[in-house]
Parts: sequence; C-alpha cells; structure tokens
Amino acid sequence: MELKGIEATLRSLLESSTETSIIAVDLDQRITLWNKGAERLLGYSAEEVLGRDVSFIYLEEELRSGRISEMRDRVLRGETFRGEVGQLRKDGKVLRIYLTVTSLKDEDGRIVGFLGIGQDITERAELQEKILHAKRELQAMFDAIPDIIFMRSPDFKIIRANNAAFSYFGGRKILWTPCYGLRGFSSPCPDCPGNEAVSAKKAEPFEFQHNGKIFRVYQYPVLRADGSLYAVISLMQDVTEAKLLQEKQRELELRLIQESKLSAVGMLASGIAHNINNPLTSIIGRAQLLLMDHPELEEDLSPIIHQAKQIEAIVHNLTYKTRQEQTKKRQRLDLNHLLKQELEFLKADLDFKHKVEKEYDFDESLPPIWGVYSDFSQSLLNIIRNALDAMYKSERKKLTVRTYHDEENIYIEVGDTGCGIPEEVLPHIFEPFFTTKPLAGEAHGDEPTGTGLGLSTCKQLLGGYRAEISVKSKLGEGTTFTVKIPIGPNQYEES
Repeated sequence: MELKGIEATLRSLLESSTETSIIAVDLDQRITLWNKGAERLLGYSAEEVLGRDVSFIYLEEELRSGRISEMRDRVLRGETFRGEVGQLRKDGKVLRIYLTVTSLKDEDGRIVGFLGIGQDITERAELQEKILHAKRELQAMFDAIPDIIFMRSPDFKIIRANNAAFSYFGGRKILWTPCYGLRGFSSPCPDCPGNEAVSAKKAEPFEFQHNGKIFRVYQYPVLRADGSLYAVISLMQDVTEAKLLQEKQRELELRLIQESKLSAVGMLASGIAHNINNPLTSIIGRAQLLLMDHPELEEDLSPIIHQAKQIEAIVHNLTYKTRQEQTKKRQRLDLNHLLKQELEFLKADLDFKHKVEKEYDFDESLPPIWGVYSDFSQSLLNIIRNALDAMYKSERKKLTVRTYHDEENIYIEVGDTGCGIPEEVLPHIFEPFFTTKPLAGEAHGDEPTGTGLGLSTCKQLLGGYRAEISVKSKLGEGTTFTVKIPIGPNQYEES
C-alpha cells in the first residue's frame, strides 16, 4: 500500500505540472498520461487524448521520414532520446519542442511504455532562425560585393570572408589563419594598419601590392557595447587599372614635359652652338696661325688650342645629344657610344666627377641595334642614376659599367657599392609608384628623391625591344642591374 501511495503521489505531481509537457504512451503508442503542461502547451484536454495513438501530435514530414520511429527504436535499445522535434497544437500551430524520451518499465524491468518530457523552445528556435537568416543575408551581401572583404579577430585570425576573398586567396582555407600571412609575414605586421584603425576608431586606407596587383585597403574596427574590440573588417579594392591609367597619364605628362624641355634645350643648344662656334673657330684658327708664325710660343698656344677644341667637342656632343633625344625614329644605335655620352654628361655633377670611383669595360665589338635613341638614353641613364642614388650614404662609391655580347644578346651591366635592396623589396621594384626613396618635399637635405616611375618606365620602354632587366643585390654590399637586349629582332632597317 505504501508503494502504491508513492506511485499515486508521483503520478499526481506529473499530471499537475504546468510548466513542462509530460506524456506517457504504451508500447502500442496509445496515450496513458497527459499532464496539465501538455494540455496548456498543445491545447488538448486529457479526456480528448487518453487512449489515442500519439502520432497525431507529430508533423507529417517527421513521421514519413522515420524520425519518430527511430526515436522509439533508440529508447527500446535502452538509450535516452534528446532532441528537437515539431509538434502540432490543436489550433494547427507548429511548435518546436525539446523532447527527452525514456522508457517506462514494470516491476520485472520489462519496457511497458515511453515517457516524453517536452519543453517549448518555439520562441528560441524562431529567434535562432532569425539569427541564421540575418547571418545568411549578411553573408549574401558580403558575397554580392565584388571587392575583397574579410573580418579578423583581435588575435589576427580571419573569422569571416566573402566569395571575392575566397576566390582571390585560394578558397575557404584562409579562414582561421592569420591575416598577416596574406602579406607574406610569419608574425604580425610591424606597421599593422589594422592597429592604427583601432587606435583612430575609423577607417584608415593604405595601399598594398600582391601578385602584381595594387589594392587600396580600408580597415573598419568593430567595437562591442563596452568599447572593446570585437573584430576589424578589411575591404580591399583592386585599383591596379586605375593606377596604371594614372601612370600612363603621368607618363604622358612627363613625356610632354620632357619633349617640351628637349625642344627648349635643343633651341638653346642650337643658339649656344651658333654663338660659341663662330668665335671658337676664330680663336682656334688665329691661335694655329700664330703658332705657325711663332713656333717659340708653342708652350703657351698649344693649351689654348687644346682647351678650345675641348669646348668645341662639348658643344658638338650637346647638340648631337639634344638632336637625338628629339627624334622618335628608329635608327642605328651604338650603345657603347650612347653610354659614354651619358656618362660624360654626368660629369657636370661634381660629386659624380670627383667622389665616385668609375670602372668602365666596353666591348668594342658590340654589334649595333636599331631603336629610338631616347628609349635607351633615358632608360640607361635612369638605371645609372639609381646606382648613384643607392651610394648616397656609402663610404666607398664605385660605379661599374660593362657591355658585352654573345650570338643572341647584348648585355649592359650597371653595378654600384650602395646599400643594396632587401630581398622582400626586389619583386616590387618595377611596379608603378613603388619607391624606397622619399618623395620630393619629404627628403632631408640633398637626399635623393623618387616617384616610383623610373624603373617601371625603363621596363616599359625597353620592353618594346624584348629586353629583359635582371637584378642581383646584397644588403650592405651593392646591386647590379643587367639589361639583356636580343640582337636578332632589332637588326633591321625601316623600309
């Protein structure tokens, strides 16, 4: 009697519970217990459902899929089922229920039925669905943006990215990897723009080059309600084409300026030649006549004649160079002669003339090529000037210029004893607007300045001749540029 009393008390407690749905069924799925919580939750009274097959409260699709029968089979095997299921209210509304199902046993331990305890999680499930929907919408918006977007955590791990990022960086493998790895670093970037964005609490744009492309990157810090950093969003815009157009426009402007300067210099040189050559010819002629009449004055007159002829040669070289720089027609070029002229004109720079050790080795059997004079003079002079700039702070300044050839190519080497080029910088030196020199207005004293267009222009000009430029460099020791120019394709005369 005491045991029966306890059972009656437990049953009364189960039936009277209103917060939790408690339903018991026998092995034939007939309902044997339907408590107050089940009445409140599903809308049926106990009188309406006791003895009925319990399947009417489950969704048709879950019955067809076998999920409900699988739940029953698991419990018969001695397991406890826990999971989310759908149940139908009397008014037809679908509820999401977190259901725990265990077996009911008799005094001999045999299973005689099932006990299901359900909690209504409909609101929570709907909220989760809304969150998932919002996440899907956010990801869809991310993916619809053609620019590369990714989000990284405060410890630099990429936690989200869009399709453009996956496509460019090689797939979803970038997730949970360090963002600094995208820039080729093995540890956080020393100049991390993201950290600057966090400090400034706003987007801080910067430019970053990767695989030959130029990106403008914006960093947006995402803060929690308490002001702490949750993440940093990076947006990368491919501005390569815009930069190239800008470069071409700048090159065109520079070319027009250069041509205007050359034209002005040409007129000036022509005027100088005219105004100097006439009296110079008279000086040389009269000095020579005087020497013929007075041989005893040779010691005094010979230096005058020699120096006057030097002036005559300088004027001739100046007019020749300016005339050649102005023509855009292909012509037969002696690269040795061209190099010697450029090096001769550099002597106007007193530092070059007196402070730079020079070593020249010209292959006198160098075959001529056909090309535009200014393409080679501008390109080679630019490489030589870069070599001189690299030695700005060097104790020993030595410029080496060498030419040689084989059956297929002409080679021009320009070496310096300057600071050298860091290994990570080498792949970028021919990229437009890339420079390690300060810009004009930012330099200290007579420090060399740069625009980032010199070497890219060299590559473009010489590229028309299928020329290749290679670089060898060692930090603290110097750099050697080698220009390789194919002989065959350039050995033709214009028809």
